[in-house]
Amino acid sequence: MTPIDQSQRLGRRQVTKQWEETAAAAAALGLTPRQLRKLRTQILKPKEHYRLKNPISARREYLWNIATIAPLLTPNDD
Repeated sequence: MTPIDQSQRLGRRQVTKQWEETAAAAAALGLTPRQLRKLRTQILKPKEHYRLKNPISARREYLWNIATIAPLLTPNDD
């Protein structure tokens, strides 16, 4: 398990740990769980943005790194 190393504010929810389960991560990012899972197939990278909760489980459940996903969802001011 990764250490608690985040204390930034994203939306209304205080982020206190790096990896979150799907429902909690989606809420923190202002997305639905379905939208978050769709991003996994489009722009997110394994091990950087998401990872399997239990790699040997038959049911695929993911953990999400909110701190690395949030900047991808923020519009750039270029």
